[in-house]
Amino acid sequence: KIYGLLLALAIWAAPAQASYVANDPINLVDPTGMFADCGEFQEAGGGSCTNITETITDSDGNETESVVGLQLDQIPTKSLADEHYRSNDALPMFVPADTVLSGGEIDFDALEAAGYGSVKFGSLGGFLTDERARVLGSITLGPASDGEAQIFPDTYNFEFHSLNGDAGRQQRIAGRNIATGIGYPGSGTSFDINFQGTVGPNTARVTPPPHPGCTGACSRARAR
Repeated sequence: KIYGLLLALAIWAAPAQASYVANDPINLVDPTGMFADCGEFQEAGGGSCTNITETITDSDGNETESVVGLQLDQIPTKSLADEHYRSNDALPMFVPADTVLSGGEIDFDALEAAGYGSVKFGSLGGFLTDERARVLGSITLGPASDGEAQIFPDTYNFEFHSLNGDAGRQQRIAGRNIATGIGYPGSGTSFDINFQGTVGPNTARVTPPPHPGCTGACSRARAR
């Protein structure tokens, strides 16, 4: 019964195969298969984005500027993250920490007493209703200064875990692996989502407007 429920939820939550072109592969295309810069990210339906560039000088003194990361105003939707994952050279993404977590969502005193650690978004807002759960799954917090916490980078990937431990743990891992497999977007390259700034008891979560043109399949769930 548990596996059947998990399977049903995973099928409901799995992304459409053509979600990266808003389920319209006839009229819309993704010519690159990756986001090489913010222009391609926004063409695919992404929101505000600034290229993070690096200038490299060769032995002859010639300078070449290349994009080494994407500065976003919020975490990407699952559809956009999946498309970026399918890239052969997925660039790291950077988002403000205060768009991810507010101080009122967790007990920072208890977190500090426990030595910090993982916060699962599914337990905060619900796996099927919280975009953070769909994209990040969970985050890991560590101490910063003045009672604030930093959010460690999250690696966007699709990992299957070994069935070990007691029967209850094996059951949870099996369900997670089933959901992960159904939500798997195909082979790809993992990439980091980095969080800038800190969060604390008085942090108000800043929620930017939704990504333009991103509805339906853009916000389907994925198991992490």
